[in-house]
Amino acid sequence: MALTKRWGLIFIVLFMLPFCGVGLFCVVLALREAASEQPEMGTVLFLGLFGLVFGGTGVWMILRALKGYKSSQQVDERKIQHPDKPWLWRKDWASRRIQDSNRSSLNYTWFFAVFWNLISAPLSLTVLPREVLQNRNYPALLGLLFPLVGAGLLIWAIRATLRWKKFGTSVLELETLPGVIGGHLKGLLQTRTALLPEEGLSLKLTCINRTVSGSGKNRSVNEKILWRERQVIPKDRIEARVQGSSIPFTFEVPYDAKETDRKNMDNAILWYVDAAASVPGVDYAAQFEVPLFRTSESDPDFVPAREAEVPEQMAEDFTHTASHGGITVRPGQRGGTEVYFAPARNVRVALVLTVFTLIWSAVIWFMMTHGAPILFPIFFGLFDLILLYAVLQLWFGVSKVLIESGQLTVTSGFLWLGASKVIPCSHVEDIKISIGMQSGGRSGTPYYNIALITNDKKKVSLGRSIKDKRHAEWLATTMQDAVSQWK
Repeated sequence: MALTKRWGLIFIVLFMLPFCGVGLFCVVLALREAASEQPEMGTVLFLGLFGLVFGGTGVWMILRALKGYKSSQQVDERKIQHPDKPWLWRKDWASRRIQDSNRSSLNYTWFFAVFWNLISAPLSLTVLPREVLQNRNYPALLGLLFPLVGAGLLIWAIRATLRWKKFGTSVLELETLPGVIGGHLKGLLQTRTALLPEEGLSLKLTCINRTVSGSGKNRSVNEKILWRERQVIPKDRIEARVQGSSIPFTFEVPYDAKETDRKNMDNAILWYVDAAASVPGVDYAAQFEVPLFRTSESDPDFVPAREAEVPEQMAEDFTHTASHGGITVRPGQRGGTEVYFAPARNVRVALVLTVFTLIWSAVIWFMMTHGAPILFPIFFGLFDLILLYAVLQLWFGVSKVLIESGQLTVTSGFLWLGASKVIPCSHVEDIKISIGMQSGGRSGTPYYNIALITNDKKKVSLGRSIKDKRHAEWLATTMQDAVSQWK
């Protein structure tokens, strides 16, 4: 293994050396051109930027490879010392002090923003003026999207820099090492700057499945949220000092959750704690990767109490509000319980997906009208149909669950109710929630589905795309209680 990593380091260094050489050569040519009697500034700019991009990329990759090789050697030593305790393989986990990822994310953000702008700058400063002003090639104006994206990336990087300057590096001190699957994750969040947010500090514990598909230019990373719990630490529980704040927290983790698995980073299970607070100026935000494993303390019967997690006032609001989040719970005509899921319950998501679908459809139309091979419009068109169905579901999808007279009836359709499915209450084993769709990556928003599990382990969908986990849990509990009354 050590020999393989060493050869990998040698390969990366040898592969990147030509980048460094080409970059240095272009910079030298740019300097010579600039020192000539009649320098061509367009050539100087192009060669200089090209050289900086190529040379800088090569140097950066070599430095990263050297740092990664040294870190992997240290990890290998800890694996030998603690073969059955993977939470001690990482230095920060073993020390119980985990620094947030803001500094490393800041470096990547600036690298990507500078890289993108160095690539797009020659296009916008040389190619576009020539194509538009001289050749009258007005469709070339679409190339302005590249510098516009570059401007957005620079704004993103500047905001990240301001956040880091304001809050510095936060530390998560673990009381439980590791966090226990089928138990608790306890710790203390230490901030370098005093925080007393009026609305409290939001903490999220998220389990994701990180998968990598493809290779080279086609390589893509997907982060699917498998489980999440959120809590708000009120202002009066935050201990603020001159040098910072201390925020204690405890998360309950169900036994059926997946434990941390970093053996294969192309298909890994990772856990993160996200902290966020609204404060004057740049808002506070920090993220920490934490270890969660099954240990001798794991309890197979430990399940976070569904009703206990729903605040009393919120449960009362759910009960007495005619419609919460577009979902109405009301008595049935014969003494049962009816739950109605109205259309267009997640307008923001529906709008974003609608705009994306329109752009995707426009690309297909452009392919068809400009002589692209027929396979391209067919392939992209099939995906477009999937997007269209999802858009229709978000805008017009409705469903109703009626529990009365010893049976559960679920009916769904578009705007009007369509086909129905009837399940005797005696055949219902459980009603559970699960994460369905999500917006964004690991820090995005998961939307919850409610499903009925029959005695023969068949699954029947009862409701989809519920944004509030507490609301989804309350709905599942309400339907489960209604089923129990008719058994």
